[in-house]
Amino acid sequence: MKVSVKKLIVYIIASVILVPFIYVVIPMWLISISESLNIFKISFVGQEVVGAIIFLAGLILFPYCSSIFFKHGERTPLFTETEGKFFKNGIYEKTRNPMYVGHVLVALGIFVWHGSLLLLGYAFVGWLILQSYLIFIEEPQLIARYGKTYKEYMGLVPRWI
Repeated sequence: MKVSVKKLIVYIIASVILVPFIYVVIPMWLISISESLNIFKISFVGQEVVGAIIFLAGLILFPYCSSIFFKHGERTPLFTETEGKFFKNGIYEKTRNPMYVGHVLVALGIFVWHGSLLLLGYAFVGWLILQSYLIFIEEPQLIARYGKTYKEYMGLVPRWI
């Protein structure tokens, strides 16, 4: 693995600051708003268990995908990372963006767990932002960087699932 210590530190700091903000602070704020405005909540038997399973499935993808980036791509998975090798190992053979799938699963898990429609909207907006980022920014950059190899990969492996 040829990831520099500086890049690894930036990755760890981003993970420690951004992930809790996105998946704890904002959802707690939306839950508070939902409860104070008495917004309708979806409720069913076992929803906390189902939500936890979806949440954990998404959460597990983060370290798994990161390990693939470190091992095969020789870089961190931060979207600001512009260097490294092209790879399609492990789960990247099934989806081009498993880490983003993980983000969506975590957000949907939080929604299912709590049932707040504001959280469903939050998950949808997050997916829409990721989808737009992929189409208009990341994919063109990857095509420019890896050329025909990435275009062939796009034809064989779906963007999501």
